[in-house]
Amino acid sequence: MVLAAPPKGNHFDEVVRSCTEMGVSQIVPLLSERTLLRPSDHKLQRWRRIATEAAEQAHRQQIPQILEAIPLSKVLADQDFQKSRLWQKYICTVDASAPHLLHSLNTVSAAGIVVMIGPEGGWTQTELEQAEVAGYQGVSLGRRTLRAVTATCMAVSIAIAHLELQTAQQGRLVCTKTSL
Repeated sequence: MVLAAPPKGNHFDEVVRSCTEMGVSQIVPLLSERTLLRPSDHKLQRWRRIATEAAEQAHRQQIPQILEAIPLSKVLADQDFQKSRLWQKYICTVDASAPHLLHSLNTVSAAGIVVMIGPEGGWTQTELEQAEVAGYQGVSLGRRTLRAVTATCMAVSIAIAHLELQTAQQGRLVCTKTSL
């Protein structure tokens, strides 16, 4: 699942398209203190149409859910989001001292991965602290400060690659066991 603050303009279209192609199951437009775009119903319908087209192009069986925009405070307090305690939950930050997402992903089986990407201008300190209290681990995407669209694509790429590698390794273990 990706929770991403939509950048201004039509740049969230690319987030939806790329995340769909890479295999994300849910995309949630996230409203933070610094989010400039407040999506209308028209935008939401547009993003759902883009997800449908991208899923078709990528030969995906499932179209990701594009949920309505939700304030960060509600995500952090919402029991539906919080009941997913088995999920690995990450919030991307520009903090150079934060561990890299690549090194933070657990190899232990989890129900899924949630990655939160902030708005242009980044998270406020209060938002980062609230996310940590809600069980999100602060992670870095590297030394560079990335645009919101680029950060989302990078975080999703890392998480999907990790999941696919883990699945492939588990598959080899199963084959090895059955061939003995």
